[in-house]
Amino acid sequence: MAHLQRFKGVLHVDGYAGFERLTGNGDIVLAACRAHTRRKFYEFAEATGSPVAAEALRRIGELFAVEARVRGQSSAHRLAERRSFSRPIVQALHTWLQAQLPRVAGRSRLARAFRYALTRWEV
Repeated sequence: MAHLQRFKGVLHVDGYAGFERLTGNGDIVLAACRAHTRRKFYEFAEATGSPVAAEALRRIGELFAVEARVRGQSSAHRLAERRSFSRPIVQALHTWLQAQLPRVAGRSRLARAFRYALTRWEV
């Protein structure tokens, strides 16, 4: 907290719950890491061959493809591309995650992967 006491903006974080304390005064917005979200689905897909986990990976991969395409471009160009291409992918992913969660066993590793993704979602 001392290190970031003067920071204002978006902070890219993993799932560590302690980061939530940084948002108290409204100067910091947390951005969850999609790579951590992806890892949960990847591990499940590798272990089980789950087509649902594979679909989650495919959808997350679409976002990663946009990022690969804009890497090295100006911040204005990256923002414009993200608004045009990433936003609809993210919205569709969120809708899909919400629809799939009730369809999987509630205590399964796959359900935990869905909940990990959804509980870190800023709508």
